[in-house]
Amino acid sequence: MQKNHNFLLFLIILAFIGTFFIMKPFFISIFLAFILTTMFNKTNKKLAKKLNGKKTLSSLIMCFWVMLILIIPFAIITVLTINEADELIKQAQEKNISFNLNSIQNLPIIQSLNFGGLFDTKEGIEQITKSAQTAGNYLFSAIRTIYTSTSNFIFILVVCFFALYYFFKDGDIIIKKIMDLSPLPSSQEKQIFGKFNTMTVATIKGTLVIALIQGLLMGIVFWIAGIKAPTIWGLLTAIVSIIPLLGVFLVWLPAGLVLLFIGNIWQALLIMIVGGIVISSIDNFLRPKLIEGETSLHPLLVFLSTLGGIAVFGPLGFVIGPVIITLLITLLEIYQTGHIA
Repeated sequence: MQKNHNFLLFLIILAFIGTFFIMKPFFISIFLAFILTTMFNKTNKKLAKKLNGKKTLSSLIMCFWVMLILIIPFAIITVLTINEADELIKQAQEKNISFNLNSIQNLPIIQSLNFGGLFDTKEGIEQITKSAQTAGNYLFSAIRTIYTSTSNFIFILVVCFFALYYFFKDGDIIIKKIMDLSPLPSSQEKQIFGKFNTMTVATIKGTLVIALIQGLLMGIVFWIAGIKAPTIWGLLTAIVSIIPLLGVFLVWLPAGLVLLFIGNIWQALLIMIVGGIVISSIDNFLRPKLIEGETSLHPLLVFLSTLGGIAVFGPLGFVIGPVIITLLITLLEIYQTGHIA
């Protein structure tokens, strides 16, 4: 009897290993679909109830709804970013990424600062040119990476929405199967799912939604000011907005100062005033309203998990990283509660 049990366990392990490699290309898509299901599950259930329990119809409607409010705007931003990146790369190639320092060198602010006499010698100018070229190469390398990953992103979205439909339709059945296989008590399983759902929604609303709003507004301000590639600057703003204390300050202040130094006064004032007074204040104003009564991740954990998620999963790690950390925190809290009890 023991031999039969061990052999069955061996077969299960082999099947798990095989399934892992088969499903590996779809992990990010499935995880993203799971996150979207968590965010919109309450709405899906309300809709299914209004449609007299027709889950197939409600699931289709919800998929189109999610596509309209999330994916289509994101796709538009992606297309704009690719076009702007393509234009920047073409301009850089046409100019052979050459840097003319004469105009910068003659600026009064640069002459007054002098930067240790770097502009006074040929070696100093060559050093600055080399540093600028290195920074430019890093920037264009990142842009090319975004440009070439578009097809992979489309594949992820197609699989994600296919999975999303079935998560909406059969989500309760899937969760019940998982709970039946789990050795944990039913009360703890329900607590895990409930706590995880609450923390995930609170983290996404309290961090990612605010980041997207700040990025959108900054992109609009840059567009009004006539700055090239406003969509790319908006995305950069959304990314840095997760940095505790600093956030969007890292974008609007340097941009405003550079414009001020080169004589674009009204553009500089517009970016610094709107960035400092409006965009930087959005976090303090919106966060309490979005996550009122809910628990979200600490800002430092959000910052680290977002950067780590991007490093491991690519651009979608912006969402996946914080959600994985949220799952860990949820499990630790459940373990602590169960252990104490």
